[in-house]
Amino acid sequence: MKKSIYLLYSISVFILGLITGCTPTKVFNLEPFGATNSTVINGRTVVKESKDSVDIVASFVGLYHDYAVFDIEVFNRTNHDLLVAPKDFMLKPFNEDKTPYFYQNQEYVGYLAIDPTEEIIKLDNRMVKEEKRIKTAKTVNTILAIAGAVTLIAGATKSSGYRETASARNTMALGETMLRFGLTKGAVDRSLYYSRMDQYASEKDVWQHQTFLKNIISPNSSLRGDVFIRYTAAAPLMQISFPTQSDDIVIWFEKGK
Repeated sequence: MKKSIYLLYSISVFILGLITGCTPTKVFNLEPFGATNSTVINGRTVVKESKDSVDIVASFVGLYHDYAVFDIEVFNRTNHDLLVAPKDFMLKPFNEDKTPYFYQNQEYVGYLAIDPTEEIIKLDNRMVKEEKRIKTAKTVNTILAIAGAVTLIAGATKSSGYRETASARNTMALGETMLRFGLTKGAVDRSLYYSRMDQYASEKDVWQHQTFLKNIISPNSSLRGDVFIRYTAAAPLMQISFPTQSDDIVIWFEKGK
């Protein structure tokens, strides 16, 4: 009887595990909201808004770290050059009724898009700092290891009298501790260095491949690329804005449910 109960319990746990494991993970998604000019291309809803002879075509691509990524193309239909930069775009969170989004009585004013060129400069500076840090750490760790080795040898060469032997053991223990600490710290420092440098190099590679950079768009031409903007995950609505001569071009996005 006990075996039957245990078998039934095991089967129940197994089935529950399968059900839980098969539960689909909810994917964050943004869809155009209230758009009058939109179409679906390759599974993505693309929306177009215009003002002052400037067209903005945008679609949500996905997430990268803390950023929402949008595929955006700016068309210049004016008769003059148009200076465009990633930071011209702002993403602001809103409630379902389009009122400003608040959290803990504080209004979220939104975020400007990331400038890839600035991010590359930041990463270069971080990599330089990391190089300096590892060089300093190597010097400190080498001094610790050498001091530990010298102390260890000094303890081993002391006299063999009772007091001298006790003192020698203490000296050797201290030397061994210093030596181990220097070697262990060196290994930890190197591991942290390689981890950070790999991370910085990976992020830098992402920014180096971006095509939407600060640029001048000549008349009847366009600029297209991915635009990265920090987003507010809990907000039901988000608005992308781009300034024009008279007013902002705005595109609304709704969080997928």
